[in-house]
Amino acid sequence: MDALERVLRIRRELATERWPPERFRQAAAEGKRRWAEAEDLFGVQWSMLKDAVALISPDFKMPPAEEEAAWSVDVPGMRNVGPWVAVSFVRWERCPTTAGLPNPYEPWIEIWEHGGGFSVEHGQFVDVYDSEFTPLGCIVVRRA
Repeated sequence: MDALERVLRIRRELATERWPPERFRQAAAEGKRRWAEAEDLFGVQWSMLKDAVALISPDFKMPPAEEEAAWSVDVPGMRNVGPWVAVSFVRWERCPTTAGLPNPYEPWIEIWEHGGGFSVEHGQFVDVYDSEFTPLGCIVVRRA
């Protein structure tokens, strides 16, 4: 499925397969691992849930209609996490420099697709929630 189509389908109440708590924790750990891997690969640093493509390929622009559609995604919000994660996911897939590489945002998209959520605390912790929005713990990062 295309990245933009995928994020446009995200709705908390429509999660087709609700994961057990451990699967949400595994996805968060994978998100952290992919972020660190991408930082090493490109030799740049960015806040984990922000737009890596802006640093990796600053001249890249998505078609305006696609970018607007990605920004319209109604993500299952948790305090301070919004559609920019979905936009960053699509930008990674569309950018010629990053397309085809492991997408560091995909595990976070999967959490949403399976009814969970996440939030950032103090710019250092990403709290993970299951499909009932029960806290499952957090992962520690340098720059969330």
